[in-house]
Amino acid sequence: MPSLKTLIGAALLLVCSAHSAEVPGPAGARAENKAQKSINELRGRWSSVPFTPFSQIGRDYAEVVLSTSEFSDENCALTESQKKALARQARYFLAALRAPTFDRFLAAIRGDLQSTPTVRNLPSLRAALEQRNLILPSDNLSEEDALRVSWSTHTDFGRGDVYYDAISLPNCKYEARLVRSREDLEKSPQAASLGHREHLGVKTRRDTTFNYGEAAGEAMSRDGLLLTAVVTLHMRTAPNKYGYPILVRYFWHTREARWVAMGVAELWSAKKRFYPIY
Repeated sequence: MPSLKTLIGAALLLVCSAHSAEVPGPAGARAENKAQKSINELRGRWSSVPFTPFSQIGRDYAEVVLSTSEFSDENCALTESQKKALARQARYFLAALRAPTFDRFLAAIRGDLQSTPTVRNLPSLRAALEQRNLILPSDNLSEEDALRVSWSTHTDFGRGDVYYDAISLPNCKYEARLVRSREDLEKSPQAASLGHREHLGVKTRRDTTFNYGEAAGEAMSRDGLLLTAVVTLHMRTAPNKYGYPILVRYFWHTREARWVAMGVAELWSAKKRFYPIY
């Protein structure tokens, strides 16, 4: 039978071996340093663009005007009315993102519509709240009450106007493109944009939280192709003064002459307390 000294020596050898295996070699260390340097460079570049504090911008966000991205398809020139309508939708998104109260959030979500859109997948929303022990299955909350709990959770009870403290007005842009295939239609806002290949991790949603009208797939089946636009809003967060783009993708509803939201993507996936509900 091995002595106690032998067993302790073997255990120490195993610990040392395991520890040595976790230490990256020179090549691995160089790769990690290079990756971290790229992350820091991009984060620094995004955070050093000119920002305007929201304290200098009106409550209606009228100062937010969208310019055409250099990556926009030159064959997809928007009309003046389409440009104005797209900028208006971007302002509604900002109002929803930074709403300090639930009622102001609902008003922003409603936008130009006659009534507040319904939640796209209410059972899924309720299940997510139950999984986090925010509600009980027996609570049987109404759609509005369940949405209120979700909004409060995702915005720290309406502190989005504090969390997002500034926006880069020169970097508020849109990228227009005609979509002819179902594959391109189902892309996330980041994947659909040629101007946003760089990112610090992507948080995206395949669908919007709300039903804003006819689905993009239905409109494409009827019309054969869709005019789409990816809007870039370059935001800054107050806690660390980091800047990063938030993308919202829309399609132009030809029959109703309005932009309909398709999805949202954040190009910074670091864990944080605020997430867009749109």
